[in-house]
Amino acid sequence: MKGVVFIAKQNKKNKIKSFFGITRKNQIFSMMILFLLCGVIFGCIYIHDADDKVIKGLDLLFTTNLKKVSSGPFFETFVASLSSLFLFLMLEFFLGLSLWGGVLVPAVLFFRGFGIGFSAGYICMTYGAKGVGFYLLTLLPSCFVGAFSILLLARESIKFSLNIFSQVFPKVAVVPKRPYVNRLYFLRTGFCFILATLAAGIEVISSLIFGGLFTFANL
Repeated sequence: MKGVVFIAKQNKKNKIKSFFGITRKNQIFSMMILFLLCGVIFGCIYIHDADDKVIKGLDLLFTTNLKKVSSGPFFETFVASLSSLFLFLMLEFFLGLSLWGGVLVPAVLFFRGFGIGFSAGYICMTYGAKGVGFYLLTLLPSCFVGAFSILLLARESIKFSLNIFSQVFPKVAVVPKRPYVNRLYFLRTGFCFILATLAAGIEVISSLIFGGLFTFANL
């Protein structure tokens, strides 16, 4: 019995060490997740303390978007979702080509997280359990994939930007002297854009499947 308990404790310790080992190997990606989550938290807090004027404006925006989704054409929903993600991806991409991407890309992630938390907090706070169900089924899947694409490109943008910084200022030891191949940056950027396109497609499909299950009084 003692041997079983010892093995269980040892396995638990190994899992914890493995988790922190993965985190250390992916420090940039872990930090980007942290910035995104901080933005989500601040967005939820902000909408909780928002005044009635902001809430009324969001009510109008939310119901307008729902009417567009329910009445079609669905191509417009796809384009609207895709353009929102592409805006952040393009911003990250060009920041990666600058000297200051390592400083500014985290701000982009925080702003994106703020928007996610703001919209999720509004829907759940205004419509209660129905809003939670609506968000989980129709918006969260695409939001997760879209956020993942933005996180991936943020990591690559920061790596590329730090590589440029180390070449312009060689005396400053920012990153190890490992050349980040230009072609690799463009290939990974393309992959992130494909993920964003997939996220927009998921939003359209989930809206088609689950959107009809929810009705809101002010529609």
